[in-house]
Amino acid sequence: MNTPSPFELQHPLSPKKFQKKLISRSLIILFASIVLGGVSTIPITAMVVSRQPQNGLGAFLWISVLLIIAFFALIMSLYGAYVSAYIRRYYYDASEQFLTIQKGVFAPTEIHVPYVKIQDVYVDQDILDRLLGIYDVHIASATVTSGIEAHIDGVDPAVAEALKIFLLNKIQYGSAQPLSQTASVSAAQSSTQQVIAQGPQAGRYTTKNYPIANGWLVAAFAANIFTAALYSIIIWGFFLGKHTSIFTVSIGQFVMVYAILYIGLAIWTLLWKATFSFEFLPQFILMKDGVLKREEKHVPYRTLQNVLLKQGLIERILGLSTVIIENAAMATTKTGRASRITIPGQPIDKGNELVNELNRILGQTSGQGTGL
Repeated sequence: MNTPSPFELQHPLSPKKFQKKLISRSLIILFASIVLGGVSTIPITAMVVSRQPQNGLGAFLWISVLLIIAFFALIMSLYGAYVSAYIRRYYYDASEQFLTIQKGVFAPTEIHVPYVKIQDVYVDQDILDRLLGIYDVHIASATVTSGIEAHIDGVDPAVAEALKIFLLNKIQYGSAQPLSQTASVSAAQSSTQQVIAQGPQAGRYTTKNYPIANGWLVAAFAANIFTAALYSIIIWGFFLGKHTSIFTVSIGQFVMVYAILYIGLAIWTLLWKATFSFEFLPQFILMKDGVLKREEKHVPYRTLQNVLLKQGLIERILGLSTVIIENAAMATTKTGRASRITIPGQPIDKGNELVNELNRILGQTSGQGTGL
């Protein structure tokens, strides 16, 4: 068991992390219990039936239920013990130069991320996190390992906010002015004012002033036509590949599947647009998005590498553009999820305004790229 660091005591994991770990694996454990219980029931039932043939079906059902419950309780208990050991061994600390995170029971890993190498900080919640009211804090550098290992998951909202503020200060100051590890969470939150301002005044470049144009929905719904068709063909082909009549799909059923998929994609698009927001703050760019999984990204201006203004074919027809903001961490991931900020549906003049402001901040003379 690792001795908690002062930083860890100041920013503790939430007790709800244990609950999340158990709940997230409960369905898998239940499935495994059903399989083990079903397999184990066969020889036991055979022994019972050989003595009392009249109780065959009833014995099978009762033995199955009892064994499934027994296996589920046993596996959950073992997994609960593992999770407890995992949380006890979970260790993180903040020194003058880098953040250290250690995790694992049987094969522990330890990662050290220098503050000067951190590209961005983002906070997210999956469905279970939202139900339990906890957050995960991620730190991205220009390596694949940081995206996998460099995160402190399962903390309460106040702790997540304090960790975010601490790391953003460290990214700006490096080791020159570290935040006191003995400070309270409220002091950590108030330290926002210490961060060096590089960007515009808050409230100027925001979703409110640069909303996603309604024309963007036209392009999105048009793309959904092809996406829904592709998924429908895959589903239809799968069912037609079966030889039993129950899997026979008619053209009418294909159209119904397509309609359901298209409506689902349309609703998802509308929900994403409603939850998307961005703001150029004095210290960093803030972006929030997500439907089922909520994310809050914080990208300091000093880590930015590229600013692009792009137009697809439909966007050119509609007079719209997409602003893409990248840093070095994006090059190390398949999707650039942690570090790429995309601001879609901007009229071309609005898109140019955003790009010009970012170029002003970065001191660049040219940072645009346009593609068909």
